[in-house]
Parts: sequence; structure tokens; C-alpha cells
Amino acid sequence: MATASPSKTPWNYYTAESKLDKFEEENQRLEEALKRLRQRRILAFQQELAEFERSHDPFRILGIDPTDEADVIKKAYKRQSLRYHPDKGGSEEDFALITRAYVYIMKKLDRLQYNLATDAGMKSTAQEYMREQESQPKENIYVDRMKFDPKVFNKVFDDNKLGDVNDDGYADIMTSGPRTEKDVEVKNMFNGKFNREVFQSEFEERKQADQGEEIVVYEEPKPLVSSGLNYYELGVDRVRDYGKPDRLNTDFSDYKLAHGQGSKLINPADVQHTAYKSVDDLKMARKQVKHELSPEEEHLLRTRRQREELEEAARQLRLSEQDALASRQYERLNKLFIHE
Repeated sequence: MATASPSKTPWNYYTAESKLDKFEEENQRLEEALKRLRQRRILAFQQELAEFERSHDPFRILGIDPTDEADVIKKAYKRQSLRYHPDKGGSEEDFALITRAYVYIMKKLDRLQYNLATDAGMKSTAQEYMREQESQPKENIYVDRMKFDPKVFNKVFDDNKLGDVNDDGYADIMTSGPRTEKDVEVKNMFNGKFNREVFQSEFEERKQADQGEEIVVYEEPKPLVSSGLNYYELGVDRVRDYGKPDRLNTDFSDYKLAHGQGSKLINPADVQHTAYKSVDDLKMARKQVKHELSPEEEHLLRTRRQREELEEAARQLRLSEQDALASRQYERLNKLFIHE
């Protein structure tokens, strides 16, 4: 019966101390990135408030005094929003202006950035406003309804398209830059003939020659998403794998992972593992496995969970910024080339 090679066990690639140092450095980097995101968001919001204050008097819009308390401000906003709501005969522009004035005053009053975003009443009002926007018939003054010009549409789309991490790809790697495999080392695989023996021989030869010396970091298994829907995660900073998600029926691989160094199949001959003679031997071996974590492993797991929480907080913050940017872009384009 074969025995496991010490060099192939996960905990021998890195010591526990080096793993902890790596995760702590990663956590520090994520904390600094999250801090920068918050600062950028606060700065953008402050600039937006300053711009709104220069062009409007929010207190006059709501008909209140700057010394009024929060309850008075809320009642004034409710009164004005009901009066100028599009369903009551008001205009969408006036309704949006009243809402922005209310948000501005509440932010100035509480000194909390985007505090009202979690308020159920304001959230309901915003959702209702968006539904009203979508339900109103619009007419594009730059695109003729009777004679649609795809060139004009594509130009407007390209000029105003917001960036997306899924648009990055590997164009620079595919068209220029160094290759991980030299072209002179690539030869004709079959030399004009093909059969199973030739393929297997050539495959084994290339597999032996493609042995990398990189250190592999092992981590605990991660859950797979068992949804059949087609979607991608929002708020990510960059896409690390453009390959086929497990939920899709089509098969394709990430270009960089498929053609980069160390992307070939492993050589099973170099992997040493324990071979059990029977199922009973396997069960007996599993009973002897210790499930108690060492202090180093517990610290490692806590650090990893903290890192995941920081990454999720940063993702949600990026998503909020993207939503705010999309909303501002919509309002800008709506004023540029759409009329009732």
C-alpha cells in the first residue's frame, strides 16, 4: 500500500506562520483599500452636496427653516412629495428636486453619509419614483422613431457606455506582450498522422516536459453555486476567470488560464497518495483523522473569515458607487436627448 509523500501534503508547502503573515498582509491591504473607497465615496458625496447647494436652496424647496428638527423636515418632505408627485399631476423634475433637497438636508443634519439609503420609507419612495420613470412614455430626439439608424445608436451607446470589469479581457496579452511558451518550442504534434497510440505518446511526452516548480497553496473546499440561472456577481473589482461557470451548458476556458504557464494537466505519476485495499480500510483511516484544529489553524481560519468580510464590504461599497454612477448617468442622458 502506497504512503503519502510529505512533500505533497498541504501544510508542508508553507509553514503556518508564513500563511498567517500572508493573510494578515492581505487583510491590511483590503482594509486600506476599503478605507480609500469610503474616502472617495464621502468626497464624491460632499462634492455633490456642494454642487446642489450652489444651484438650489433646499430649505426653500421644502418650505422649512434651517433650524427645524428632523420630524418637521420629514413632514415637510411628505407634504411636498405628495403635492408634486407625478400621480397627483406634478412633474417628475419637481418631484426629483424635492427628494434631493430632502436627502441633502438630512445628510447635513445627521452628518452621516448615505444614512438615509437604509430608511424603508425613503427606499420605497425611490423605488416608486423609478417605476414611474420607467412607465412614462419617452421619445428620443436624436434617434428617429420612423427611421432607426444603428450607426447613430451605436455612437450614442459607445460615447456614454459605463465601464465594466467584464469588458477587460486579455486583448493586450493576445495581441502583444511576452508569451509564456516560445513558438520555437512548439512543434507539429502529429506530423500528418493521427491515431490513439500517437496521441497518447505525444501527450505523455508533453506532460513530462511541462513540469512546473511553482508552489501550490491548498485551501479548504469552497461551496459551488447550484443555480441554473445565468448571472455574474456585481461589484467585483476584477474578473479572475472568464471561463465557463458551472451553471452554463457551454464549454469554454479562460484564455490566460488555458494558455499560461503551468496550465497543462498534472502528471498522475508524480502524485503520491494512499491506496486502500478495501472500503473498510478507507473507513478505518477516516476514523483516525483528527478534526480538532490547532491554535495556528484556528487563527488562520479567523483571519480568512475577516478577509472575506472585508472583501464583501468592499464589494458592496463598489456596488453602491456603481449604482450611484449609473443613476447620475441616466439622469444626464435623460436631460440630453429624451423629452416627453
